[in-house]
Amino acid sequence: MSAINFPDSPSANDTINVGDKTWRWDGTYWRVLSQASSIDTLIKNVANNTKVEVEQTLGENTIRFTTAGSERAVISSSGDFTVDTDTLHVDSTNNRVGIGTTTPNVAFHVNGKGGVNIPMHVTSTDSVAGIALSDGDSTSATEVIIAAVGDDMRLNAGGSARMLIDSSGNVGIGTTTPSQELDVNGDIVVPVGNGIMFDRSGSDLHILYKETPGSSTYGSPDDVVLRNPNGARLRFQTNGTNDRMTIDSSGNVGINKTTPGVALDVVGSSTTGDSVLRVKSNDVRTNIVLQDTTTTSDILLSCYGNNFYVRTGGSDRFIMDSSGRVRTPNVPAFRARAYYTDSSPSYSGQSTAYFYDVNLNNGGHFRTSGTGAYQRFVAPVSGYYAFHLSWVVYQATSGNYYGFQFRKNNVEIEPHHYYKQSSAGNDDGTSMSTVEYCAANDYVTCVTNFQNSEKLQIGVFTGHLIG
Repeated sequence: MSAINFPDSPSANDTINVGDKTWRWDGTYWRVLSQASSIDTLIKNVANNTKVEVEQTLGENTIRFTTAGSERAVISSSGDFTVDTDTLHVDSTNNRVGIGTTTPNVAFHVNGKGGVNIPMHVTSTDSVAGIALSDGDSTSATEVIIAAVGDDMRLNAGGSARMLIDSSGNVGIGTTTPSQELDVNGDIVVPVGNGIMFDRSGSDLHILYKETPGSSTYGSPDDVVLRNPNGARLRFQTNGTNDRMTIDSSGNVGINKTTPGVALDVVGSSTTGDSVLRVKSNDVRTNIVLQDTTTTSDILLSCYGNNFYVRTGGSDRFIMDSSGRVRTPNVPAFRARAYYTDSSPSYSGQSTAYFYDVNLNNGGHFRTSGTGAYQRFVAPVSGYYAFHLSWVVYQATSGNYYGFQFRKNNVEIEPHHYYKQSSAGNDDGTSMSTVEYCAANDYVTCVTNFQNSEKLQIGVFTGHLIG
């Protein structure tokens, strides 16, 4: 090819002809003009199968690169650069690069073709191979890295490792040496409306929920619910696999027992007879409340100081003090007295004794007013009652007879006592006691039987429930 002599000071669009080629000055460069429907070859080999060609048609403004008879790369008039159809494509209009695609939709777009499931492979000769991510707010180009470390995958943020998935599938957050499927070194925060679900293929299914406000599916808003919906147990273990508490499918709770048989089934862990249950309050009195479906008032077992109490109906019924003494402050009991005054009644024949001074009447079961249905003790509950009578009688006439008896429902009950006054002007006295079973609403009275009209000097009638 002969040398071409171009003018020194050409004007725009000046042309010269050299052989079968026409050259034109575009104001900056001399450019060869192809003839219509012809290909201008700038460089080629002897066989004409490896070459660089300009414009297959006039005005195409395209450069093509061919080797071994196949077109390998094209630079279009828009500046796009394509290698091997779509192996590599540079989109100069949108400033994008495509691998395996001629229409990249992001800055760097890789499309695996022909069964390629891993379209990109990043390797390094160092111990770590990674991809660094950064934006305009990143403090450095290596603050965020997704990397391969041996056979593990590591995520760096803020310049430090934050998460790692090891080759066995264990995931570590806050640790690079996870020992379980999920190993978290730090706190886990679950916002309202989300939850953590543990789903296992075996017989156990465990779900921990933080409720959505307003949701009624698993409880009230903001409830935390630990559920086992498939009928198996919830088990709590410490010090390895030692069962400490179990809740079975019926709601029974076992402490140190995995098969509770009642609502609360407690087995002590000690073999020396130590206590298995301790109840303590921050108040001066500690209560255990007993109820069933028909209970209208709580039944309480209480500790008050060093004393033990049983309370029903809002009142203490049984008290044992620290010395072992037992009191029953609300057991039905009474003490009724009579003593001589000028207005005291005189008794002649058989009549109910009148006791007008009652200084003990637990429960108000000794009726003190009126006559007839009064002057009697009415049993509030069925049980055995103890009764006692003491008296002193002044006899004005010698040889008179006098006596006393207990009556239940106006029928005499043992014992009864009769005495004969030996001499006039003496005070005679004695006492008698009995234990009698009374049904609820049975009544007991004390009856006198005097031969002549006499007055009681002193009389004391007592009784109480014994069981």
